[in-house]
Amino acid sequence: MKISSRGRYILRAMIELGINFGGKPISLKNIALNQNISEKYLTQLMGIMKRAGLVRLKRGVGGGYILVRDPVKITLAQILYPIEGDMSLIDCISDPVFCIHSDDCYSRPVWLELSRLIKNYLESTTLEDAIKKIR
Repeated sequence: MKISSRGRYILRAMIELGINFGGKPISLKNIALNQNISEKYLTQLMGIMKRAGLVRLKRGVGGGYILVRDPVKITLAQILYPIEGDMSLIDCISDPVFCIHSDDCYSRPVWLELSRLIKNYLESTTLEDAIKKIR
């Protein structure tokens, strides 16, 4: 499994917003510059975060993006799933109909357990936890 550039970029942007939580809004341009991400690309990703209910855009002078909730209440899963999907390692984990061998596959239990470990990590690790790793 590889996390796409979309997933990597949005996590960096959300960490920046998390570090700034409680402060003034950060413009899309500044986030893009700070994180070396195309503004156009970041606009699309922030739109997804807005629809997911994680960020809000304040318009006008001094406007920009802010987190809707405290970083301690936002999980990595809430950030990455809207961008990456459920992040199962192989298709038959999220839907067994993808493979005719799902019921009798010798390796599926391994992939299932590994996918569960990843899911548990993403669902139990908060944005605040990610911020603490860089401080």
